[in-house]
Amino acid sequence: MKNELLKDMTFHDLDEVIRAVAAAVKFYNEERPHMSIDMMTPREAALRVGEISKRWISYRENHIKARQNTCVIPEISVPSLADQGFPSRLRPPVNP
Repeated sequence: MKNELLKDMTFHDLDEVIRAVAAAVKFYNEERPHMSIDMMTPREAALRVGEISKRWISYRENHIKARQNTCVIPEISVPSLADQGFPSRLRPPVNP
C-alpha cells in the first residue's frame, strides 16, 4: 500500500494521513484486483463460497486441511455392566 498508493505523498497533518490511508485501504480491498486470488478484489474473494483458485501456495491452508483430514477422536472403553466393580473380571462366588 505504501509503495503503490501513498508513495511521494506529502501530508500536513494527521487528519490528512488518516483520510489517505482510509482511501487506500478502501481501494485495495474493493477496487484493485489481485492476481493471487484469481483477479478478484479481496471483498469479492471474501464473499465467494468454496475454494478460490490461487496462484501461490498457502502453507497455512495446507496444514489446516491436512489436520482436518487426519483428525481422530479416540474411542473410550466403557466396561459392560456385568464387569463393573470387578477389575479382575472374576465374579464372586454365587450362593446356591
